[in-house]
Amino acid sequence: MKLENIIYAKLNIDFDQDLFVKEYDEYILPRSRAIANGIRSWELTKPINKKWNMVPTDVYDTCNVKAIDSSTIIERGVASWMATSMLELQTDNTNYKEASKLGSVALRNTLLNSGEYFFKPEYENLKITDWIKSLPFSKLIGIRCVSLAPNTFASIHRDNLNYCLKEKGGSLNSNKLWNSGFISITLNLTDGGSPIFYSLDSNTGIPYKVNDKVYMFNDYFFHGVPLVTSRRRQIRITGIPTRELNELIEKDSIHLFDNVLIT
Repeated sequence: MKLENIIYAKLNIDFDQDLFVKEYDEYILPRSRAIANGIRSWELTKPINKKWNMVPTDVYDTCNVKAIDSSTIIERGVASWMATSMLELQTDNTNYKEASKLGSVALRNTLLNSGEYFFKPEYENLKITDWIKSLPFSKLIGIRCVSLAPNTFASIHRDNLNYCLKEKGGSLNSNKLWNSGFISITLNLTDGGSPIFYSLDSNTGIPYKVNDKVYMFNDYFFHGVPLVTSRRRQIRITGIPTRELNELIEKDSIHLFDNVLIT
């Protein structure tokens, strides 16, 4: 079994939920900023949302989106994530360094082996940090913290570069991050009352649903979150795992794919 062929797997590992939520709200949430999916991504995923029955169509049309070729958020009524990164990239490139502080997915997907990432000073002494450092990783390139406020949702998307530009040969068709030996672990501090929905392609009308406390998930695939009733808090850790990770995977939970055609 190749880790890059895993879409999802539950991990047998635990954490102190009350303590981690307290640290998240005290140190991480105040340093988070609003982010949103691009307007093109939202337009392309409207039919998927309808098939999934994830969010009522009229509600799906009210989520905030990011303008084309800009980081400007178009506010339409329903906010999306608040996000930040626990890591920053050591580099002389000012743009890369600032992007890394925000947990840039584009940076994560392209600068896989360029420079070293370090914990920001404000997070060094957290119990969350100690827990992350104990995980079986030989290299970390991303620790992205995302949360949803009550009565908001996450529109369907895929966390890879050039989502709408596959004809230009972006990472959409290559699954570059996972094929390069990296995986992502999600720490589900609070689910907000809703699971994550995901599917292998844009044609399925029946999404898979995940709501484990700690799990692997390949965000190369379509995924989104329905309306939440309370705050949803996740920490998504990306890096190169060691062999010890295999011992934490609940084998009966594994969802594999092989040469899936993404449409």
